Amino acid sequence: MAIAIGSLAASLSLRSARQDTLALLWRAKLSEAEAIARTKGPGQRFKSLALIREAMSLARPLGLTSPDELRLRNAAIAALCVPDFQLVREWNGWPADARALSFDASLTRYARADKAGNVSIRRVQDDAEEIALPGNGEVASIRLSPDGRYLLCGGTKHLVGGALTVWRLGPGKPAVVHRDRSLSAAFACFTPDSTKAVYASTARLSLLNLETGIVTTWQLPGEPDQGGVVMHPAGQQVACARSIGGKHVVEIRELEGGKTVATFTHPGACSSLAWHPEGGLLAVACEDEKCGIHLWDNPAKRKIAVWKGIRTLAFNFGSTPAASVCLARIGAASRMCGTSAQGRKFKAFP
Repeated sequence: MAIAIGSLAASLSLRSARQDTLALLWRAKLSEAEAIARTKGPGQRFKSLALIREAMSLARPLGLTSPDELRLRNAAIAALCVPDFQLVREWNGWPADARALSFDASLTRYARADKAGNVSIRRVQDDAEEIALPGNGEVASIRLSPDGRYLLCGGTKHLVGGALTVWRLGPGKPAVVHRDRSLSAAFACFTPDSTKAVYASTARLSLLNLETGIVTTWQLPGEPDQGGVVMHPAGQQVACARSIGGKHVVEIRELEGGKTVATFTHPGACSSLAWHPEGGLLAVACEDEKCGIHLWDNPAKRKIAVWKGIRTLAFNFGSTPAASVCLARIGAASRMCGTSAQGRKFKAFP
């Protein structure tokens, strides 16, 4: 009897010690999550949420008090409110001879061009090659349509005209559906529904109907700026970077008729353009740090914010419920900045 009672007491003591250890562990994980969410660095959202999930899985069997539940909930809300990036898949998609990449909108297919202009169409899931297209011996710039069914191939002499080829990748055997002269693929884009392509030469803007093959062309004033041509998210307008009479401007043109509906003057050469996903805002950048990134309200035709003091080579534009977020690449590094929902002020994140 004494042995049985002693064994039971030892078991209860071990159980209590284990529960105390688990309680310390889940609280430690929660404290770490709360700290990471305030770092303004990588992992501030996704790593914090992962730690919170771990803390909850440890805490639930022990029983949660109301203050514990409130703290966990507040930590999750804080993590969900900050921007972050999460690595989903990583592979060697850039071999030694690769020179250009382009993905479809769903990130299920991508195109890769080598130094001889040969293009490999591949699946993101397993990096298996689906289609191989021959090059012409020269480096090519490429643009894959949002649905992954068309590929536009151009030269790499950014502001000098060269050969343009548009491929239909399926169904069936790949086929060339259009040839012309154009600037690089940075001066070409597709409508969101992948039914039309727009491309620019030094003096004209062309609209190609991919279903009928009909091309409509409009003359462009001045000379091209390296910011290229970017499609509006709704697919009804394009932004064109131009240099006209010594001034650097971005023209907003309607696809129906080619009419210029807005002209935004920029203090320096436009190197990158990006539309907000909702289409109301356009971010314009240049390589001169004195110029920076300028944010334009397209419907109101006015500038609403400027982010100066940085030399911007390329960027992307997204949004959260509370703010607009801009990812800028500076050399080999990337930085994130954002504006309030009203777009009044830029704030840089490390």
